[in-house]
Amino acid sequence: MREQRNLSQRAVAEAAGVSAAALSRIEAGQTSPSVVTLEKLADGMGVSVAAFFLDTGERSDMKWKYFRLRVAQAYPYMAAVT
Repeated sequence: MREQRNLSQRAVAEAAGVSAAALSRIEAGQTSPSVVTLEKLADGMGVSVAAFFLDTGERSDMKWKYFRLRVAQAYPYMAAVT
């Protein structure tokens, strides 16, 4: 999603108020974001939190699918809502 919008990790991190290192770890699947961090990232990217759980078919690379899987595993109740 970030790459589709031609946004760098640094730009999203700054807009969201999180560190670029934290965003990198989240995208790499090394850590799961908190709900607060998800909200910050969504705000920084101008999308709803639900957008992180939707499969729009626009993105097929494994990194994005892995990120979605990690978020869905961390917050299964969110995936059930969307």
